[in-house]
Amino acid sequence: MTVLARGLRPRTIVARRDGGPVTVFGDLSRVKPPQQDRSRRAQYAALDAFESLLAERPLSSVTVQEVADRAGLSITSLYARFDGEQALVLALHERTVRSALELLDRIHRQFLAAVGQPIGPLKGEP
Repeated sequence: MTVLARGLRPRTIVARRDGGPVTVFGDLSRVKPPQQDRSRRAQYAALDAFESLLAERPLSSVTVQEVADRAGLSITSLYARFDGEQALVLALHERTVRSALELLDRIHRQFLAAVGQPIGPLKGEP
């Protein structure tokens, strides 16, 4: 079951400081940005654990406690970084999209390096 299947609908598009769009889902809880290296590692571990659990079974059967256990975190530590399951879903979605965009950017740069910069549209193109 996806977040959208649970009745949350994108409500607002806002711009981040870096210019990228962020979709806000209803009253989704926030993800606390990591400030320290230890917090960053814990956040990555939680997202890795959540992703691996989702690869095994549907979201509706995954609990926050299972994510914490698999990540090697206490439930209190997990809730200090994520306000709940919805925040985990959003953070994993953002990480996946960011990773895909970085890969596409790398491929685009490699393509341009291999064939050179385009000089303009081909004849016959609008």
